Amino acid sequence: MEQGVVVQEKVMQMVRSWWLVTACMLLGAAAGWGVGRVQTPVYQAAAEITVSIDFTRTGALTDAEEDFAVGVVGDLIQSDTVFETVFQQAQAAYGELGREALRQRLSADRYYNVWRMRAWDENPQRAADLVNAWGQAAYTALSEAVGHAQTAYQWETYLDGLTGCVGQSVGVEPAPAECRQWELDELQNEIQRVGQILRAEKDAAQGIVPWSAYSEVRQAEVPTVPMRGTTAVLMVCGALLGALAGIAWVWSGLGMSARRGQTRG
Repeated sequence: MEQGVVVQEKVMQMVRSWWLVTACMLLGAAAGWGVGRVQTPVYQAAAEITVSIDFTRTGALTDAEEDFAVGVVGDLIQSDTVFETVFQQAQAAYGELGREALRQRLSADRYYNVWRMRAWDENPQRAADLVNAWGQAAYTALSEAVGHAQTAYQWETYLDGLTGCVGQSVGVEPAPAECRQWELDELQNEIQRVGQILRAEKDAAQGIVPWSAYSEVRQAEVPTVPMRGTTAVLMVCGALLGALAGIAWVWSGLGMSARRGQTRG
């Protein structure tokens, strides 16, 4: 019972000292604004790649299949191979930039069938250079992967034909004309050889759909305005921290002591 009375008194103290909590919030917001003003401005640049699929070749795809075809592009864009290419170019232009620092300056987001790559830096020109280098490296990697995917498709078609010949060789004669040139042991060796080539091509394709295509990279322009929102976020965080500090102050009783001292004065 006594504990409930104490809690009620504390709540009433907070209600009476609302001005103190408000003052702490304003001070916290002001501190956040000040920190935001003294921070070095950061600029963001963005490049885009649009993914398209030739449905006349793939046939109708389910939503899940289409989502996968577009989504796997992001895996390649953000792969270690592409990143290493960007890093080497960044090292050549800006030698002081390390791997981890570069990773923290890059991000990619998907908007429907568009992949948007972003880079941010205190130097606006460097932000644009980094993301454009990333876009070009990604486009090159995608073009190579599509080539491997289409080659894999051709080898897979050929392998299906060979597999069909195996069935014909042990089935009813006569075998189809394209199968007559093969002895069974030769056919098995050819299937093994083609299977190895097919696996290598699929690995090189990295999951890319054979009949997908990609627009030329929409390159980023050099940003002229720093990123917005940093100062606002700091102000909100400062206000929240100020409010918590004010509540803790009043709850501990220090706020009441200050209020009484102000009243006596």
